[in-house]
Parts: sequence; C-alpha cells; structure tokens
Amino acid sequence: MLSAGIWKTGGIMLALMRVSLAAVLALLATGAADAASVPYSLDGTWVCTFKDKTQSKIEARSGKPGVTYEYNGNGGKLWINNTDDGGISAHADTWSWTLTPKAGAAELHFQNPAKNQDYTVPCVKQ
Repeated sequence: MLSAGIWKTGGIMLALMRVSLAAVLALLATGAADAASVPYSLDGTWVCTFKDKTQSKIEARSGKPGVTYEYNGNGGKLWINNTDDGGISAHADTWSWTLTPKAGAAELHFQNPAKNQDYTVPCVKQ
C-alpha cells in the first residue's frame, strides 16, 4: 500500500502539470508562442541601394523564419524578428537592419553605431 507522503507528492505533481498546461494553452491562445516569420507583403527578393550606389540584397520568403542577406559580397542566412509596423528585422553584435513595406516597395533602415552609420534607403522588388 502506498504511504500518504507518496499520494501527497503525486497530488502536487498533478497540480503543477495542470498549471503548466494552462500556461502553455494561454500562450497559444494569445499568439505569444508564434515564431517570427516573413510576412506576405515582404515576400520576394529586395534590392536596396545606398547613397554610394552599393547594394544590399534580401531574399525573403513568406512564412519562413529567416532570410538570405547579402552586402558587398558578404552575406548568409539570418534569423529575423517581426516588427510592430509589419516589417522584419535582423541584427548582429555591431549592426542591425529593419525592412519595412512601403507603398508597394520597401525601405531598409541600417544601423552600425560602431562605425557611426545610420541609413534609411529605398528597396525595390527584383
């Protein structure tokens, strides 16, 4: 026969499992557990031209959690975050950028405080 202590511990474990399940269901119901993904409005390949005529290319596919980014021959795959204005953003240790839809096109805001760079440039869909 099981002792009262084991029954008490089992009851506590069951209560903790119910609380945990309720928390997970609450997150799912509010959308807080959704992963970041590229919105449909930014689906495609975007070419952004800086004032010095250099270009950056961002390949974004709607529903995906990342993009392919290229600038000056350097690039790779980046995980993204969603922004409140319907855009996406990415960052590393010294730089960050945000791509936002703008009237059928897009706009790239690039920042690199270490190099005193802060640019907002137009992007066109390729």
